[in-house]
Amino acid sequence: MAAPSKKLLNAREVCQRVTHLVRAALEPSVRVTLELSPQTGRVRGDSREIDQVILNLILNAWDAMPDGGDLLVSTSNVDRETGSGIEKFVRVVVADNGAGIEPDIREHIFDPCFTTKPRGHGHGTGLSIVGKIVRESGGEINVHSVVGLGTSFEILLPRVEETSLPSAAVLRTAA
Repeated sequence: MAAPSKKLLNAREVCQRVTHLVRAALEPSVRVTLELSPQTGRVRGDSREIDQVILNLILNAWDAMPDGGDLLVSTSNVDRETGSGIEKFVRVVVADNGAGIEPDIREHIFDPCFTTKPRGHGHGTGLSIVGKIVRESGGEINVHSVVGLGTSFEILLPRVEETSLPSAAVLRTAA
C-alpha cells in the first residue's frame, strides 16, 4: 500500500466539503451549523485521511443524537505560547448536544476496537483511526463532554504559514 500523499490543505474547505457530502444523509432533525473562519490557515496532510477524520467525527455526533439536535463544525486559527516560542495551529471543532460520554468510557474512546454500539453496529475502529491520523499529522485531539449536554472534539493541527511556503520559482527549479 502506498504511503499517504501529504499536501497543503485548507481545513475550512475540507470541513465544508465533507459536511456538504454528509448533510443529505443526516436526519432533518439534526441541525448543522458551520462556523468556518475565512482566515483558517493551511495544514499539511493527506486529504483522504483528513476527510476521514472529519467524516468520522460528524457521524459519531449524529449517532449521539438519535432524536435530533445541533451539530457544529467550526474552524479557526490558534496560537499557543510555549517556553520555546509560539506554536501555530488550525483548530477544527465538531460538537453536538447529544447524549455526552460518561467519564469512564471517555478514557477508552481512542482504544482500538473499543465501542459502545450494539454488536453489528460498529467495529470500534473509527475514533482509534481518528486519533492515529491526528497524531501522525503532528496534531492533538481533545474531547470535552458532559453527560446529557453533549460532546465536543477539538483537533489542533500544525498550521503552515503562507510565508513559509516555497515560492513558485523555487518549485519550478526543484521539479
